[in-house]
Amino acid sequence: MFDAPVRTTEALEPNRASSEVFKFLSKEFRPSQRVMLITHFPLLTSLLADLLRDSKESRIMFRPASMAAIECEPKPGKGKGKLFWLLVPDPV
Repeated sequence: MFDAPVRTTEALEPNRASSEVFKFLSKEFRPSQRVMLITHFPLLTSLLADLLRDSKESRIMFRPASMAAIECEPKPGKGKGKLFWLLVPDPV
């Protein structure tokens, strides 16, 4: 279980740009911190595409209720992510 405060930001609203998320993360968190982001389409797909740019994982199928873990070192940015795991629910 996570024992951390919940923070909200307009940067995670669905119609925002991934660059706003990167700016928020850089301002609010240390590079070594683990962060869970919760957002919706279309930001979710553009954020994943930007983080995983130029990797084979950049074309993942992400459906509603899916979850992904992406590691970014040293900090989040375009092409700076590596897909660690992906959970996609079975269609009902």
